[in-house]
Amino acid sequence: MYRRSGRKRVPTSRANNGGAAAAAKKSKQQQEEATANIADRLPRTSGTPPVQLGSNTVTTNVLPHSPIMIPATLPAETIYPAPGTTFYGLGPECRQFSSSNPTRIPVDDFRTEMNHLLINSLAPSTQKAYLHSMDIFVKFRENHGFSDVWPIPLDDLTSFIVYMFRKKLSHSTVSGYISGLSYFNKINNLEDNTQKFVVRKLIEGIKRLGGPNQKDTRLPITRDILEKLLRSLAVICKNGYETKLFMASFSLAFHGFMRVGEITVDCKNKQMHTVKFENIKLCDARLEVLLTSSKTDQFGSGTTIVISKQKNKNVCPVQIMANFIKVRPPYLGPLFCHFDGSPLTRYQFSALLKRSLSVIGIENNGFKSHSFRIGMATTCALEGISDEQIKEMGRWKSQAFLRYIRI
Repeated sequence: MYRRSGRKRVPTSRANNGGAAAAAKKSKQQQEEATANIADRLPRTSGTPPVQLGSNTVTTNVLPHSPIMIPATLPAETIYPAPGTTFYGLGPECRQFSSSNPTRIPVDDFRTEMNHLLINSLAPSTQKAYLHSMDIFVKFRENHGFSDVWPIPLDDLTSFIVYMFRKKLSHSTVSGYISGLSYFNKINNLEDNTQKFVVRKLIEGIKRLGGPNQKDTRLPITRDILEKLLRSLAVICKNGYETKLFMASFSLAFHGFMRVGEITVDCKNKQMHTVKFENIKLCDARLEVLLTSSKTDQFGSGTTIVISKQKNKNVCPVQIMANFIKVRPPYLGPLFCHFDGSPLTRYQFSALLKRSLSVIGIENNGFKSHSFRIGMATTCALEGISDEQIKEMGRWKSQAFLRYIRI
């Protein structure tokens, strides 16, 4: 007998076996990691209770004068599977309800779900950025004698902006830090002084002054450079399989306008937007790549990238991908993996790019993994493709693509 759990069918008889224990351990680790992220920076004001994520809270003194409320680890019974428990799928992970009656949900389960929804309301990268903005602001207050008062007084905010400008931070960095502070105000239902007129005008002033560090110094990898890079891999890589692996990843990065997170995993093996082997379709004249999600498609609407065959077989993305697929082991998961099945990491991709540039005699200081995407945008512009087409092919949602065209 089976009961549904999200997209999987889970046998109810497995509640007490080793698989359940392993799943419970993983679930607990994920819960602890999640609650250590965005919820860890919820400030508290006197007389104003903070948003409480979960049924239990504990305090810590990260901020010297006003404690931060952090959700405690959820009780074991709300994490570990129990005999006869029904699971209800909510995304890739499931939390169990402690009630045997699915129409009646206990208060603790509402709190558990609220905690889950709040943690997942932001992308991991956004969570990290917001937490960093809070850390920077806390250090600013400590170093300059500002009291730890919430909501943040307007004078503290304007002084913080001036401090960042004096530190020669770019407009985008300053704006990002203020957005992070705004989030913490709003999530605690506090007055948000970041939206005050004077704050917005100060940020606008930094933008108008141009500010230092505004220029993107990354250089484009053109089609000619790509061909030289592909040829160099036979000398650099340790075997034929690795050569085909990096040829295919470099080629797709260029011809598909790919972001590095779409073709590699990071050091923690996160593969949120990484293209999967099962989402590749090879035809005689084209290559189809399904991106189930991306930086600009956080909710997973999905986009299919169609790349046509080229006459020059040395750089033809369809031919190069076909050569790789022929030797790739039949593992599901990330498209680009080593022969043992381990996925290609961001570090490995960048390291091989750096070595390849050195072999072909190009100074690599200005070339980064994003140079493939910049290079394809530049190449398309040089070949007469319209701005609107470039924007569509590169999956940009704004005019930011114009900064990638280096002519």
